[in-house]
Amino acid sequence: MSEELELNNDTLNNDTLNNDTLNNDTLDNDAYEEEVEEENIPISSRLWAASGYVWFFCFVPMFLKRDDDFVLAHVRQGVLLFVMWFFFIVISFSPVATRFMGPVGHWAVWITASLGDAFIMVLSLLGIYYSLSGVRWHMPILGTPAKALDAS
Repeated sequence: MSEELELNNDTLNNDTLNNDTLNNDTLDNDAYEEEVEEENIPISSRLWAASGYVWFFCFVPMFLKRDDDFVLAHVRQGVLLFVMWFFFIVISFSPVATRFMGPVGHWAVWITASLGDAFIMVLSLLGIYYSLSGVRWHMPILGTPAKALDAS
C-alpha cells in the first residue's frame, strides 16, 4: 500500500512538472508575440516597400523614401531583381548562342532566360507579400548582395 502511495505521489509530481513546463512555454510564446507587435510598420511604408518589387518603379521609392530603413531594405532587393530581369531579357535576345551553337543553343538560352524570369517573378511576388505583411525579408540568393548595397 505504501508503494502505491509513493507511485501516486511521483505521478502527481510529474504531472505538476509537466504543467509548469506548459505554463513556461506559454509565457515564452507571449513574450515572442509582444516582440513581434512592437515593430509596427505604417501602411504607407509597406506600400512603398511593395512598390519596390515592381521592376520599373523600384527607383521611385529609393529616392522618395530615403529615410525609411524598412522601405530601403525591400527596395534594394527590388533593384537587384530588376537588374537580373534586365540581364535575362538581354540574354534571351542575344544572337551569340544561335551563332555559335545553332538552333539548340538558341533554345537552351531561351529556356534558361524563361526559367530565370519565372524565378524573378516568384521572388518579386514573395517580396510584395512580405513587405505588405510588414516583415523584413532576406531574399534567398540576392538578399546578401542587397545588404552589401547598404554599405556603399
